[in-house]
Amino acid sequence: MIINPKDLERAIESNPKVDFASQRLTFFGLVSTENNSESGYFIGIDVVKEKHFSQGVHMLEGDILSSQNKGSVIIGNLLAQRMKVKPGDDITIVSNTLDKVINAIDVKVAGIFTTGTEEFDRLSCFIHIEDAQKILQTTAAEHLRISLKAIEQLPGIRDEFNAQFDSQGLKVKSWYELSDLFRKVEVFYNTQTGIMYFILMFIVGLGMMNTFSMSLTERVGEIGTLRALGQSRSSLFIQFMMESFYLCVAGLVIGLIVSYLMIAGINAANIYTEIP
Repeated sequence: MIINPKDLERAIESNPKVDFASQRLTFFGLVSTENNSESGYFIGIDVVKEKHFSQGVHMLEGDILSSQNKGSVIIGNLLAQRMKVKPGDDITIVSNTLDKVINAIDVKVAGIFTTGTEEFDRLSCFIHIEDAQKILQTTAAEHLRISLKAIEQLPGIRDEFNAQFDSQGLKVKSWYELSDLFRKVEVFYNTQTGIMYFILMFIVGLGMMNTFSMSLTERVGEIGTLRALGQSRSSLFIQFMMESFYLCVAGLVIGLIVSYLMIAGINAANIYTEIP
């Protein structure tokens, strides 16, 4: 736990490369209504500082957390289905404080969200950092989320902060280091894409060889006539190479145009791969 998160925030934000630093506090507890109780994973965030928080979740119902709805939570859609709650309902969060004392707080459901990851949506709730600290009876934070003004500055600023705060027992990690699932998925898709690329290139190569072979076979008479008229082998070779070059350029241009239009159409369709 970070005992002095406010002081640490100010120290980090004094760096000109930093956009903001915000506290986060996570804990496990029970989500209860009059009829149901389910375990939940709660993430306390500072919605005032995390201005782009809404871009990371897709709201299905209700409103996102904001400074105007303190005392509220947003719930993953699968957890909301099990709890049978909707925006506007009251729920009770029960958890142990840091001193191992049971504590509870009543909050209102502001909205229901999905991230596209069922394991996360089945368990998670976002709550105001002040409410999370109230439940755990602390002013500390578990970690700080640091947002930079430019992602290209990440390696340098990470090393700089590690050197600056190492004496305090603090460590700075990038989002990539913390995202174990992302790294595994990246390796899987890179391997899958490499295999598919090899297969496609092999098929394209066979098609090209077949096309060139058929072209030469069908034009044996033409080649013989040109040779009989005195045209050299090198001249014929250059003609065939130029013809192939122009066909490749035309195919490349047409392929780029068609690919661009298809990509623009798919992006405009705004297709979601997750099931709400």
